[in-house]
Amino acid sequence: MALEVLVSDAQQALFHTWAIGSVFVLDIQEAPKSQFRALAKLLDWVDGEQTWCSRWEECFGEEYTSKSPAIEASAADTASDLNHQDATTSASAASDVVLESLSTLAITVTDAIHEDAVTPASTPPGIITGSIDTLSSIPNAGEDREACLRKASVWSQFHGFEPNPRARFNREFRRLARQMKWTPQERRSYRTVLFNADWEAHIGSELENLAHWQELCRLCSIDPIPTTIVGCMEVLADVLVNIFDLLDSQRTGANVLVFQDFQEFRKYTRKNRIYPIDEAKADTFLPIFLKKVL
Repeated sequence: MALEVLVSDAQQALFHTWAIGSVFVLDIQEAPKSQFRALAKLLDWVDGEQTWCSRWEECFGEEYTSKSPAIEASAADTASDLNHQDATTSASAASDVVLESLSTLAITVTDAIHEDAVTPASTPPGIITGSIDTLSSIPNAGEDREACLRKASVWSQFHGFEPNPRARFNREFRRLARQMKWTPQERRSYRTVLFNADWEAHIGSELENLAHWQELCRLCSIDPIPTTIVGCMEVLADVLVNIFDLLDSQRTGANVLVFQDFQEFRKYTRKNRIYPIDEAKADTFLPIFLKKVL
């Protein structure tokens, strides 16, 4: 049985263009209006304001009149999405975007996430990064697994350093920096590279994997957990958690601290838990968690 495509080619082109700078994942089998709302939320478009309304009309060929919150699209909503032929015309300028397939599209760049200027940290010479494992598949115990993690991790590339894969990232990094006698500038550079490698190893970058998105929701104490990638992105974009805590939850098994107050989150994050946004890899889960705190 052929899969039903609910998002027209013209709408796909628009979503692709607008989503540059986000971790938005387009599902062509979901109603485009609900996905528009999810993308708008990620890009900080305000419901009812000019950007929202103009792009709604461009995508759906109708004037936006409702300021209702994002909801699950009804059958009527879906039918309305499919019947707007004007969207093809209004999207003609963007329709030349090459779409490699009609399957789920992962669109991930970090341009839409802003922070005060930070000098990018280049990869220090001699460092080879790679994946050890992903998210929930790493067990909390086991000597054989511990030995495997030590041997495979990016930390083991430093001569004479015996990595502890169950230590918190910042503690492990401080121990390594002292042993290597790095200057403050070298510390900044290596810290970002090591964090990226550890994040990839423990969290992964399978943006089209619903189970991974749901596991991140579980780690962030979201209940109920959404049943779609778009739903997961929508709730995770609002959650206040520090990415170092998320990484440490995989390294140590500790719970992730979820903040309800932004000022408390900001105060906590500025205590040596800041990550340079310019260094966030576009093809990872990192961008959706980053907030401007400086």
